[in-house]
Amino acid sequence: GSRPTFKKEEKEVVEIHLLNFRKYIYGRELKIVFIKKLRYEKKFRYREHLIDQINTDIRKAKSFFSA
Repeated sequence: GSRPTFKKEEKEVVEIHLLNFRKYIYGRELKIVFIKKLRYEKKFRYREHLIDQINTDIRKAKSFFSA
């Protein structure tokens, strides 16, 4: 997306959370497969609200993959 809570990006970006993953992969090329949309992009007024939403998204993703 465009990261609307912070400085809006001119190009869209993809930010992912790799759950339960502990390897150093910075600078590596990854293949990403989208399986389920958790939510639409949203602008948050406060950074803390975004952090809360990210934590909710992580719980939803863990629940989805554990089912």
